[in-house]
Amino acid sequence: MICAALAIEECASALQAIAQRVVFGYFFRAAARATTSAERFPIVPPCTKTPPADYAIHLTRRVRGLPFWFSLAAHGTDAYTEAMEETLTVARDAAELVRQHPNLDLIHEPELSIVAFTRKGWAPSDYQKWSDKLLADQIGFIPPSSDKGQSILRFAIVNPWTKITDISMILDTL
Repeated sequence: MICAALAIEECASALQAIAQRVVFGYFFRAAARATTSAERFPIVPPCTKTPPADYAIHLTRRVRGLPFWFSLAAHGTDAYTEAMEETLTVARDAAELVRQHPNLDLIHEPELSIVAFTRKGWAPSDYQKWSDKLLADQIGFIPPSSDKGQSILRFAIVNPWTKITDISMILDTL
């Protein structure tokens, strides 16, 4: 528990440092654009085409980890653990529903929260038609995939609010 608290403190410090860099970088670039002489801002060289602050390494990429770290700091590791366990439980239950379905074959046991399966007797065009209809009816978005050259369907359960009843409703359309 102490280790998790330290990680959250480090996360908060990192968020604060990133926020300071972003704010500082914004004002630094704005100041560099507002002047063409180094007299007002002695640390800024005269601007020609592009202010030097625009070449900074932290401005070349979006901070992709920031939403995750912010969410982790706000909700805590226990909430993330519960959410992951819920998706894994739904994946295992979905695999059992696929096993019990008379027209479906489970390709292999679920890996993380991915459940891959096939429909007996279907060609690739059948998978695409089913997927298009499912999306048009706003039931779900399950595009066909492939495994070793064979067309398959797969659930990628990433939302902890996905319930086994949602999966069952989708499987009933097959």
